[in-house]
Amino acid sequence: EYCHNTEIQPLIQVLDILEGNTDSCKLQREDSDPEAYLQENDMFALCLVISQNLDNFVELEIQNDVLDANHLSNLASAITSNNHLERLSLINDSIDDSGVQNLSGALVENNPLLELNLSQNM
Repeated sequence: EYCHNTEIQPLIQVLDILEGNTDSCKLQREDSDPEAYLQENDMFALCLVISQNLDNFVELEIQNDVLDANHLSNLASAITSNNHLERLSLINDSIDDSGVQNLSGALVENNPLLELNLSQNM
């Protein structure tokens, strides 16, 4: 099951994860409106859920967004404390070299991560 719906706000999708209604979350921006980008509070809530190390949450995909250094630093911290996340896809999210550096340490520590997709970034 996926909490994938571009019309549903990320915070609602986070609640689906917390309630055990899904094991995956796909956030895909299909709009060029800057307001549609993942907001700081949305990313904070998502990272908080990841850091809770829930066994029912194994896949995260964020696609066509702009993840800045702060987003990626928070994500890296959350991943470090999670040992259930198996698949991470950050596709076409304008991640640059410094963003990859933010993630690299966490990815080494996250042993269960089986798949990583960073395609179509800078």
